[in-house]
Parts: sequence; C-alpha cells; structure tokens
Amino acid sequence: MNSCTMKSILSFLSKRRSTALGVLSILCIFSSFPLRAQQASDFELTTTVTNATCESNGAIEVTVKSKSSIYTIKSVTFSFYNQISGALITTQNTTTSRATGLGAGTYKVEVTVLVNESGAKVELKKENIQVTSSYRIPTIVLAMYRPTFKEKATGMISVRVTNGSASEYTVKLTEVPSGYTGYKEFKFTPTSDTKYFYNLPKGNYTVQVSDACNNYPAQKVYIHDDGLPSSIEHNVAYPHRKKCGWYDFRRPFRETSRYMDNIDTLKKYFEVGFDKKANLTASSTSVWKSFEGLSSTLEDSKGIAFDPAKFPRDYPLSLKLKNGDTWYKMAHATNNGDKYVLAYRVKGTTEIQTYDLYYSDKAPWVYSYISHGGFPCPSEKYKRKAWIADGYDRAYCPPVTVTVAEKGTPTVQVTEPLVLGLEQLAWQKAIEYKDKVNPSQAYLFDPQKEYVFTIKDSNNDVQVFEMGKMNPSFSERVNYKVDYCIGEKTTNIGFVYKVPMANLKLDNDKWELFTELASFQDYTITLISAPAGFTPPVGSTLQLNVPYKVPSNYGKEWFYPFGTTKDPSKDKDQYIKLPSGEYKFKIKDRCGGNNEKIETIKVDSSPEKYSLGTKKLAPKIEVKDCGRIRIYPFSNGIDNLILKNGVSYADKELYVHITQLPAGVQNSDVKVGYGWTSTWLQAKPEKTENESKRYFDLPATKGVLKMSVKILKNGKDEVYPDCIQNETSVDLSNANLGYDRDSYVGYKCPSGKSGHIYFMPINYVGKLDIAIRKMDGHTVVAEKKDHQVDPTKGVEFDLTSSTALDDDYLLYIKDLTCQNDNGKGTPITLYDLGSTSIVKTTRVKSKYCEGDNIKLEAVSLGGKVEYQWTLPDGTKYPATGPSKDARIYEITSATNAKHSGEYTLEAKNVICEGASTSIFVKFRLSVAPTLLWWARDAVDANWYNEKNWRKVDGGAANAIPAPCTTIHIPAEVDNYFPDLDPSISKYDDKKLTYGAAECNDVYFHHGSQMGRPQLLRYSRAYVDYNFGKMDEGTIKAHAEAHFPKSDTRLMARNRWYMLATPLKNILSGDFGLAGYPMTFQRHFKSGLTDASGLTEGSFEKPVNTLVENMSQFNHAIALKVAGYDASKVGYKEHTNLNFLNGIIRIPYYLNRDKDDYYPLHKYDKPTETSTFRYYSMRTLAPLNKFDRYIRKPEEDFRFVFETSSNKAIGAIMVAGTSVEGYAFQLTGDTDSELRMVGNPFMSAIDFDKLVEVNSTLIEPYYYIFTNNTWKAYYKGVTSPTSTLQKEILPLQAIVIKKKATGELLFPTSGNKNVLLAPNKSWTLQSRTTGSSDPVRKVSVVATNGAGQGGESILLPDTELSPAPALFYPTIDEVPTVYFVDTEVGTPNIIQSGASLSVVPMGVHSSLMGTIELDFSSLTSNLFTRLSLYDRATRREHDLLANPHYTYQNGVNEGTRFELRMEYPGVKSVTSPHEEGDVLRVIPGEDGYRVESTVRVQAYALYGIDGRQLTMNGGVNALEFIVDRAHCQTVTLLRVHLSDGSTLTHKLPAL
Repeated sequence: MNSCTMKSILSFLSKRRSTALGVLSILCIFSSFPLRAQQASDFELTTTVTNATCESNGAIEVTVKSKSSIYTIKSVTFSFYNQISGALITTQNTTTSRATGLGAGTYKVEVTVLVNESGAKVELKKENIQVTSSYRIPTIVLAMYRPTFKEKATGMISVRVTNGSASEYTVKLTEVPSGYTGYKEFKFTPTSDTKYFYNLPKGNYTVQVSDACNNYPAQKVYIHDDGLPSSIEHNVAYPHRKKCGWYDFRRPFRETSRYMDNIDTLKKYFEVGFDKKANLTASSTSVWKSFEGLSSTLEDSKGIAFDPAKFPRDYPLSLKLKNGDTWYKMAHATNNGDKYVLAYRVKGTTEIQTYDLYYSDKAPWVYSYISHGGFPCPSEKYKRKAWIADGYDRAYCPPVTVTVAEKGTPTVQVTEPLVLGLEQLAWQKAIEYKDKVNPSQAYLFDPQKEYVFTIKDSNNDVQVFEMGKMNPSFSERVNYKVDYCIGEKTTNIGFVYKVPMANLKLDNDKWELFTELASFQDYTITLISAPAGFTPPVGSTLQLNVPYKVPSNYGKEWFYPFGTTKDPSKDKDQYIKLPSGEYKFKIKDRCGGNNEKIETIKVDSSPEKYSLGTKKLAPKIEVKDCGRIRIYPFSNGIDNLILKNGVSYADKELYVHITQLPAGVQNSDVKVGYGWTSTWLQAKPEKTENESKRYFDLPATKGVLKMSVKILKNGKDEVYPDCIQNETSVDLSNANLGYDRDSYVGYKCPSGKSGHIYFMPINYVGKLDIAIRKMDGHTVVAEKKDHQVDPTKGVEFDLTSSTALDDDYLLYIKDLTCQNDNGKGTPITLYDLGSTSIVKTTRVKSKYCEGDNIKLEAVSLGGKVEYQWTLPDGTKYPATGPSKDARIYEITSATNAKHSGEYTLEAKNVICEGASTSIFVKFRLSVAPTLLWWARDAVDANWYNEKNWRKVDGGAANAIPAPCTTIHIPAEVDNYFPDLDPSISKYDDKKLTYGAAECNDVYFHHGSQMGRPQLLRYSRAYVDYNFGKMDEGTIKAHAEAHFPKSDTRLMARNRWYMLATPLKNILSGDFGLAGYPMTFQRHFKSGLTDASGLTEGSFEKPVNTLVENMSQFNHAIALKVAGYDASKVGYKEHTNLNFLNGIIRIPYYLNRDKDDYYPLHKYDKPTETSTFRYYSMRTLAPLNKFDRYIRKPEEDFRFVFETSSNKAIGAIMVAGTSVEGYAFQLTGDTDSELRMVGNPFMSAIDFDKLVEVNSTLIEPYYYIFTNNTWKAYYKGVTSPTSTLQKEILPLQAIVIKKKATGELLFPTSGNKNVLLAPNKSWTLQSRTTGSSDPVRKVSVVATNGAGQGGESILLPDTELSPAPALFYPTIDEVPTVYFVDTEVGTPNIIQSGASLSVVPMGVHSSLMGTIELDFSSLTSNLFTRLSLYDRATRREHDLLANPHYTYQNGVNEGTRFELRMEYPGVKSVTSPHEEGDVLRVIPGEDGYRVESTVRVQAYALYGIDGRQLTMNGGVNALEFIVDRAHCQTVTLLRVHLSDGSTLTHKLPAL
C-alpha cells in the first residue's frame, strides 16, 4: 500500500467519530502485509501448446502472471505429467517452464508459486492440455515383386507404404548391383497402391523410405534370376477323349509367378512349345508359338490351343501329338527322349525351360459289373455289362473293341467283339457281353473260371488284363468322430465283400488289381461277439447273437451292422459309442450249405480330450532385421498350452495361427523362420535344431495382431473345439528408432552443473552413433561413436559443466546398420530427484486385487544407492535400514488391510557434486477386495476416490475396484452416484496410475444410476427390477446387511410399467415367476381409433412366446406384477418373488442358487439352452408346452449399446461425422407410427438432445402411462401438471412417434451427447412455469371425482407438430382431455396453429360423474375473449372470468365442447352448430346424400367399435355422396366444417 493511499484513508477517518480509531489501528497493523492470504485466483496460468509435427516433437510452454500489483512472484516451479499414464514428463519442482519431446496425448502441469511479500506458496494446476500430432509412422513393405530373367532384366521391387500421415514419401535405392543403370529414386504422395522399381537385373539392392520426419530403416532386397519357374503347378497330361492325340492341361503354369499369374504378362513374355525335348531348341523356330493369336479351339493343323476364358485352372491349354505318336506310346515309352515335354521360352532370348509331363496308362480301359440278382453262387453263371472308363491314367482312343477268352484258352474267344464308343463313357450306359456262339444271347460267365480281356482302340493300341475267379475278399472301414471337449469318440463300422474285376500288368511287371463290390443280398449276418460293455443302439440292424437276413433288394452296398435305418446311404453317417476291442461277425452266403466266414473288426475308442492348459502364449517381439520384426509366440515354452487327456500336448500337430493382421500387412508379407510364406507356425518341429526358427517375420507396423493355438490333424484338418478356443493379441507399436521413455532417467543435481542421463535405445538393429546435443542441433555435449549397446545396461552419460546445465537437450541416435536416425534428435529434459518417476511401480500399475503380487521397483540411481520401502501399515523393508539389494521388493499375496494406502521410498547415497544425499518419495497403491459397494454417503461422484467405496461389512475400503472386484450400486444415495465422465472421475493424486474404471461384475440395484456407463470395463452386468416382498398385502423393501438403502426404490403392484431392458438378449420369459405371483408381459399396441378419433395406446399386444428377445422390441417391455388378493390364484401366494427378496434380477440363468424360484425355467449349460414352461392361468399347474432359446453367455450380460466384436460402444454417424454412440432401427406395429422405446443406458437421457439429433426421425414429444392415464412431455412446451421432464431415467421406456424410417441415434460424446449426469433423485420434479409465459397458450386439466386427471395444451399461434391424444380402451376411467385439429379433425393433447376462433375440445372417460375442467394456467393477458361452449347444455362459460368449469360426464361423450377465442389475427366463427341445423342426410340405393348449410371440408366414417372405416379429406362442398360399400349396420358420420367445427351423425339403416 503506497503513502498516497494511506493518506486518503487517514483523511477519511478523521471525519468520523472516535469509533473509527479502532478501525485505523487495524489498518495500521495490516499496512505492511497483503490485505488477505494469497490464493490461486490471484494468479493467471497460461499454457501454449506446440503440436507435434513428427512423432515426438510437441511442446508445452507455461507462463504464470500475478493479477495484482500487490503480489509479486519470487520463483515458480513446474511439474509436467502425462495425464493418462500418470508418468512424470519432467521432474517435480523444476524451474523449467517448457516440456519438450512430447507425443500426442493429454497432459497436466502443476505449478508452485513462491510469493515475494509473504513467502507464501500458492499451488496452481491446469489439466487436460491436449497435444496433438497428425503424424503416424507408416507401415513399409519392401519385397522382390518378381525375379528377373537370365537374359532380360525384368525384375521388380515393390514398395507399399500405408497408414502413414506424411504428405510425401521418398524411396531410394541406396545400393545397387554393378549392372543396374536405371533410376534410383522417386517420390510419391500417400496412396494405397503399390509402387515399383522396374527392369532390375539380378543382384542385391538396398531400399530406404523417408519422409519429412524420419529416414526409415533401409532394407535389403535380393533379385534372383529364376523368372522362368523351374516347375509348373500340375504336369499331368489329360487325354481329350473327343479329339484323339490332344492333351488338356489343367494348371500348366506356376501361378505364384508374377509372369504367369495373368494373361497379359503371359502373352508379353512367353512362347510355348510342345515336342520331344531334342526338338525344343532356340533355333527351332517352328516349335514355338506365342500366346498371342493362339486359337481357343482344337485345330489339328495348329497343334496348340489356348482358351483365355479358362485361365488359369480350367484346362486353358491343349496340345497335340505329332507324327503319328499316340497316347499309348507316350505312356509306355521307355526312353524319356521319346516323350513330349512342355516348354516356355522368353521372347527375344534363348532362355528356355522345359517341364517333364506325366503320362499314365495304369488302369483298365474298360470296366464291367456283375448283372445278377445278388452275388452269384459258385454254381450260378452270370452276365456282365461293360463301359468305357475315363481318367488321365487310361491311354486309349475311342472307340474300343473288347473280346473275352478263358484264361486257359486265350486264343478262343467266348464273347462276340463288343464295341464301346463315347456314348458308353458312363456305367449307366453299360452294355452286355454277347455269346460268341449265339450272339443274340448274353454270355454267361462262370464264377469259378478266369478270363482274359483284350481291348483294342482306334489307333490299334492294345491293352490286356485278366479277371480272376469270383472269390470274395473282406474289406472293412472304421471311421471315428471325436468330441474333443468331452473326450468322447463315436464310431461307424462298415464292411463289404469285393471281387476281382480286372488284374492289369503294369510296365514294371507288377500287377494292379481292380475290384467291384459284391452284394449281400439274401446273406445272413450275425454279430457273434463284442467287447465287454457293448450295448447295441435301439433299432440296431444287428443285435448280439441274433441272425439278420439281408433283404433281397439290397444292392452292391457297404453293410453297416449298427445302423438303425437299414438304409446304407443313411447308416453310413450314424456314429455310436462302441467300447474298444474286437467285433466278430459270422457271414453266411445265400447259396445254402455251411459256407460261412468269421470276420473280425477291431475298434479303438481311446479318448482324445483337449482342454486349455495353465499357460498362454507369451509372444516376444524382436527387431532382427531392418524394417521387419520377429514374433516368437513360444517364448514361454509350449508345455501346458493345450492338454490332451489332462497331459500337456506338445505333438507336431500343434500350431499357432495368425488370425488377424494389422492394417497394411497382408498374408503374403508374413514369413516363418523356415523361410517360406505362411501364417501357420508349427509349435514342435520334427527336427530339434529348427526350434530357433519358430517365429513369424513380418514388416514393422502399428496395430493389433491376433494369434491362436490350434491343432492340425494330418496337416490340414483344423481341430479347434470350443474348449480350446483361445486368442492372444499382440500390440505392435512400430515405434521409430528412439529410446524407452519409461526407463529414461535424466536429472540435474542441486548445483545445476552436473547431472546424469540413462536411457535404453529401442528399435535398433546394429551399432549406434549417439550424441547429446544442445537445442541448436549442432553443439555436441557428449557422444558415443560406433557403440555396441548392452541390452542389460542401456546407455549412460555423466554430464559436467562449468556453467549451469541446460534444461533441454537433443538426443541423437543413428543405426549404422539400417542407415536410419531420429532426424535432428529427440528433445529430452533433465529433471530433479525426488519425483515419483523413479518408482517404476506407479508408472506401471497403482491398482491391485487382494492376492496379487506387487513388485515395488525403483529405477537404478547408481551402484551405491541404498533403498528402503515403508508400507501403509508402517512395516519397513528392509527392517534393518536402506540396502543396495532393496531396489526391488516383492509383496506376495497382497491384502487390503496391510497393503492398500500410502508408501514411502527412501533412496540413500544419491551422489550429486560428489556428496551423498537421501531422497524420499511418497506414493499410493490400491489393493481391492473381491466385493465393494458404492457408498451411500459418497463424498463426490469420482469413481477413483477411495472414500466412495465400502467393504462388505460396511467399513471404509481404502481402495477402488479392480478387475477382480464385484461392485454394487445401491438404490439410494445421499448425494452422489458414480459418474465416469473423465472430468468427474479422475485421479486425485498425481502419483497414481489407475487406468480405466473397471470391475468384475456390476449389480445395478433398482433406482441406481451411473454416469457415462460406456466407459466401464466389466465382466458381467446385472439389473434389478424391484417390486418388494409381499406380506399379506404389505410391501416391504429388502435391505442388505450394512447397506440399509440398497433396495429402497420399489415399483407398485397391479399396475403397468413401461420398462427398459438395457442388457442384451433379455427375454420375455425372464420376468416369469411360475405364477407366484403372476407377472404379465406385454408389448405396446397402437393404431386403432375410437369414434372421437382418439388413438389407442395400450399394453394389449400379447407376448406370443416366452423367448421373445427385447432387443427386437426397441429394448422395451410392459410389465405388471400381481398384487395381493387372497381369493385369486396367482395373487394369493408370492413365494417365489419373496424368496428373491422381491427383486427380479436379470440375467439370472447362470445363478443355479435361484433355480428353485424360477421352477418353470431350466438352463442346460452344455447346450447353453433355456427352456421355459407354460402354466395354467386357472390353476398354476405346469403345462406340456415349452419354448426354448439358445443363450449367449458371452454377450447376455453386456449392455445393449456394445458391439459384439470388442465389447465396447461403437461409432455412429451424426450429421456426417463419426462419433461415439449407439443406434438401432425402430420396430413396431405397421399401422401406427408410435413406438415404445427403452432407455438403453444406465444413465438418464436428455430427451431434448435426443430430439435435436433425431429431428428428422421422431416427433418432439413422448408419452408415459402412469396413474392409469397417458402423460406427455413436449420439448419446449411447459406443463402445469405433468411430472415428466426431458430426463428419461434408467430402466424407463417411453412412447415416441416416428416420422421417418431410419436408426434412432444416441451419441454419447461431444456436444451432441444425450447422456446426463446422475441425479440422486429417482423421481424427478414436475416442470412448472410462471404466469409470465409470453406464449399465447390454453392449458386445460380435466379431473374426475377421484382426483385423477389428464391435461391438454393449445398453442394457437405456434406451429408445432401436434401430439395425438392416446387412450387405453380397457383402462379409460381417468379423463383424457384433448383439442381437435380444425384442419384434419384429429384429437391431440398438444395442439398448435389454430387459425380459427372456435376449436373443438373433448373429454374421454368411461367413468360417469363430475369432471372439473381447470383452465387456470392459460395466458389470460393475451386473449381479449376466451370462453368454453358446452354443446350438451348449450351454455357458454367465460374462462377469463372463471377458469374453472364443472359438468356431469356421460360415457365417452366425444367432442362435447368448443373453445371460443378472440385475439388479434384470429379468424372469427360467429356461432356454434347443432347437427339438425346444419346436416341433412338422405338415404338412397347406393348410399347417402349429405347436404350441409356450411361447407364441408372433410368427413370420416366409423363403426360401432370406434374403428375408422374410410375418410375423405378433400370434399370442400355443400353436399356429397357416401358410398354404402363403406358402411356397416351402425355407422357414424363425422364431418369437419369450414369454420373449424366438427359434427357427428348416426346414419340411418338402408
């Protein structure tokens, strides 16, 4: 305070009475001090953000100013934090006002101001400082796209750069082979297309991509010269049966070759040849044909055909033999030089590659089968039918001629020559062998003789084979099916007899036998023995020791002894449980005598049961090559990943499979350690030396990779039962060359002239050049050249200076192997000792579960530093004092009582300027029990506030929930429910790393709320619908021990509730209690109107089944629970609901403790099926009627707004922008636009916001059925009586009216967020308005003698969408009052835009008696005249003089009243009308002619049931005709007159 100011004060006081002397004394005492204590509001903290342009070059600059000249600043210290992780960016209490080297994120700064005048300290803080960066590290994939040819440089290197954010990339060839003279660099803008280097010769290339921020790791790519592949996909030559001499080739290319994978390159680079290898030389030009110009049809003159339409796999290439060569000669040539080969030549070169082809003639040209009634007996001769067999292994040219001779006399033909052509190329076209002696008769073969078959084709090539005696040989097959989860193996047995058909001698002098099936027709088969424990299935074909005669119509089929249908085509698919062992069958043929055989089949039913082991994949990531990473899935071993029969399964069939790759990486980019491309990796290679190769190699990228352990049977059959389903996610960071920020240590000692830096380089491959530079980017403070990093020690620098060290430096790193660096360097900051950053534990995790192990770890501060930890209960480790060995302290099996709270770390002997000092760091850890309750007396809504949680005994938790913790949110709180809004729920201590709000299970007691529930991470959620316990008519609320207000919010009995179902897959039957008491579940019904035009709104639409999913009904259901009535079944006993404490908690089906109270619901866990049983409404006896539903436990306990894939809320489009939120399509009756919709969140919804977001989809009002009548809320319209507000509470459903088709949108973030903060009051207050409302408005409340009433509002000057009046046909005692739209004639409870002075008004009520109409809330000062005309009494009542009117109500009298208004601008209507004064109805043959003295605008017809029959909105005449086709026995005519009035007339019968 200056002297002038003091003089002014003294002058002022001198003029006062003596009492002022005391005041003067006080002022004098304080004249040398500030007038009050300093506080944060006296200072201004400003932050300036420099957003990052690269990965980590953002900065925050902080300035602090005093707002008053009274206070001057002596010093300021700053602490910068990563707000999300809690990690310290700089140390505490640094004078550095700038934090540098920041990546994108949310930060906070805490400031301590030391005031000069008083020495006082003032704490300032600013949070949610956003540093952004558009920079994204690209995914770079460099590879040889295709090799080159030996004589023509055509190699290519592909360059694919995706996911990055740079505006331009540069790619360079930094090393090339000596023969390359092409371009070495090009630039390109971001694209999803692949770029290339072209025309590359063989050799090594080094490729490097860069952008404005970084030079990315250079990668070596080798171009080899095998452009002409050494093999083709399929070298089998298929004879073209319709063109002898031609072969078709199915896949005559190497499809992985970039030269052969498309027709264009095939035509551009290759010529094709087909000849003997000696003829395929570069100088033999006639043998080479270009693919361009080849005919697609088979022309003998050209010899080669190529059909592009069949490329690549549908036999696109056809080639013809030359010079009389035949298929037979190719197949039987002994000299490979006599065989034709396929060859390709590179155009314009002498480079040729030939491919040997596979020619085969190893199967009979002709097949035949026995044509006989069953298998012939030895004495029975039989007929045979023959046909031509097809296939690549038959080298004949049709037609063929077949002759047969007995083997003993091969030159004597016994059959007439049989000619078979292409028309016999199927067994259905087979023809009989004819007798040589009597060609008109079929030849009869002797089953005990051997025959020789001679086949000659059209080229005179000959095949000879023999057919032996018809002696059957037994053949069996045993197939298994395994349920790998329960270890159950089922078996299918089949057997058959086979007989010779052809015995063919091959070129290697070996014989190949071909057989056919013999028929069991009329055989007798007996199961004579089986292993112990065998029980044949019911209806089994064979029973033990019971002979079975095979039917006479049994064909040449396998026999299935344990089939139950006796139809081989079905029995072959029947599998049964069979014990292991031998099964013996006695088989007796049809020929008589004792010709029996005993056949034995062995079954092995040993179980194969797989399950997950105790271990999981532990993928380890390493950088071994420039620009690529290796993932070792088995770094933790393979033992106990999968168990087989309870034992660790480590067979060669165990694989790990990549099931999802990050964006930008393709399957073809992934290699395994063995060198080939694959996303499958064998866990246990056959050769032990290959175990080091068990890794995936892929491009460095950012994103999530997912992998699963699977079993591959026979290398191809995937076995992946539910019991071993597993998935491991690997987060790939793709960070640039840099250092690990979490382990970085850089501090200055108190003198500021010495310091220490420690860091661990990351993402490097070879030796490094490292330098600490000043911020100018040039001046080197310290450096290490050609440095080999020890990965166990990192890199350290001791800094000394004659002057003060800077606060900020640049850390420069260059990888000498990959030739990449971190640009000019990454900014680093030196910080002071004493911060929590030296406690690694808090940077990793501050939240634990009871029973967890806690690793307390401090960073290494030097070899002589000693450490000691003090636990929350005062225990010290080590107990004897600080020790070098105590830097890490393991707490095993932590408890809440002992380990939750504040810890202290002492670091002793920290050296600065050669002197030893000690530092003390305090931090907190939370150790949560398995059950916590949100405190009724929570001090705020902050989830992370330990004071807001209670243990199961009601005591203070001193912890917050962890993933192991089940939580309860009670029905009532004193002030606060939890609110997960980040601005509310935040860490209250800068030393914490709590992470997301999370728990195990969460129970929402009826009446509870949670702000922003989509931010909660949880396992399962439960919601309560609380109706209280019934005690002979008295309802009592359940109270949990220690939590008396846990369940105080009750719903009433015997009334309808419109309820929301916020969890997925809630079923209609979930609310059933087997009649103890009865519960009534319904859907909303609308669409019908009564004679007054009122719209039905009821809960009369039945729930058709007990398994209707509420997700298909807008997450809403109408529910009524029976009250107490000792005389009524279903109302008398409330046993089940009482045992449930009056609470229907959903979902309940996994809680087997509740089964007794849901006796008509059964849940089968193996099939995950709920079965609901119906009961008699008359007796409550269970009925034989059931509904079944397959549950989905993995999603049934989740909020409806979550996506199934990631169990989190998704994104929706709002006004063209993607935002967080939920959306669903409205469903309901097609004859109405009204829809009942449930609140899908456990927080209140702002209906006004919902309307703004969905303005084109829904009308701005909603309804709720309460107190036996419909109440409405209209956005922006105040109501004197309605309790409805814009807040739609949790578990509340409402009725809305849709005006278009589309999804209802619920954005949950940003300025469109529809979610509201929790409100402790479950029942919100009424909306009221004062009489000063400037809007011209008439509000009327109709109340009956019981005090029940409804309300309607008229806004004559305002243009709003009218809200229709709803009525419940069976519950309509409460008056529904409405105004009639004078233009369309519809009754509305919110009516606007009345341009006429007369507006019809009606009251609907089925209860006769006195009704009072209260108009006291009208804006009377805005009307010059306002009266109510009663058409029944013909009285007009002045509402401005008396706003109350009472009358005696008849039953549903309809539009009884007219509201008459006068105010400037309204169109006058002089008088009301009586029906007889205006209307005249004249019946006629075809209907009625209606005449009116006032012009009729529209009319409608109604039946006696109130249903509208027809309407005509465009009459506009004084007379009109009503067609009798629209009329019923009793028909009501309702007309709308041009003066706005409405009349109703009952039409006389015709």
